[in-house]
Amino acid sequence: MKRYIRAAVSPDNVFDINDTHASYYNEFLKPDGLKYMQDHKNRTGEIVYMSPDDYFRECAEKIFKIPQKALEESRSANTSAIIEYTSAMKNGDVFPLPYINYADKGQEGLHRMMAAGDAFGWNTKFPVLIVKAYDDEYEQRYKTYNKMQDYERYDYKKVVRQAVDAISDWDNLAPPDVLTQFEQAIREAAKNPTDPDIESADIDVRTEAYERNGNVRIKVYLTNFNGVEEEEWVGSKEEVWLDDMFDLSESPFDANDYNNMR
Repeated sequence: MKRYIRAAVSPDNVFDINDTHASYYNEFLKPDGLKYMQDHKNRTGEIVYMSPDDYFRECAEKIFKIPQKALEESRSANTSAIIEYTSAMKNGDVFPLPYINYADKGQEGLHRMMAAGDAFGWNTKFPVLIVKAYDDEYEQRYKTYNKMQDYERYDYKKVVRQAVDAISDWDNLAPPDVLTQFEQAIREAAKNPTDPDIESADIDVRTEAYERNGNVRIKVYLTNFNGVEEEEWVGSKEEVWLDDMFDLSESPFDANDYNNMR
């Protein structure tokens, strides 16, 4: 544990407000670093004052998801470290600034805060770096984007195949409505997957017909997933080949008809 010596002994200088002893978190303590984190990492941070009791409660409820008493007992088991830190704080040693990262569910400083509470009182307030998402709406979109990628990687092709199987008789589909009906089948397959490994989800799709070797074929695009806007992420994910469905030499419709007549 990195410590510095300072003559004055008070709760105000137990923790160094300029150093967390972690380069990532130190960026939040500098104006340029804070702006970079806000602009590029969607993270922001500020120093707030809280008591050891507050610190343990916040960490227990929002980071570890366990009762506060259980968290306190787990840290107090390291009696020798607590005694050492408490004595050092009373003697004027300055410790790195504790932090709680609500956005990424992390913290550092439980032993230090426990020692500070023993040294100066559990209701005494000490500086703590608090890190949160800078833009909550953006954060939700980002998390949905990641979930969408995972969903596509493992499940999307299965959902499309399930939709193909569900439409057992393509001859009964009206040619101008084929794409609309197929898109709806994919949405239904996503909401009610037959594969137990696929999680149910609302999914929006776009299909496009094109001609190849005398047949109309369909390409499927995932364009929207649980609120992620189309312009943020669009990708071609699955092609469904309808080799024997619409022979352009006999059909009055061509690929452009399917794309334009919806």
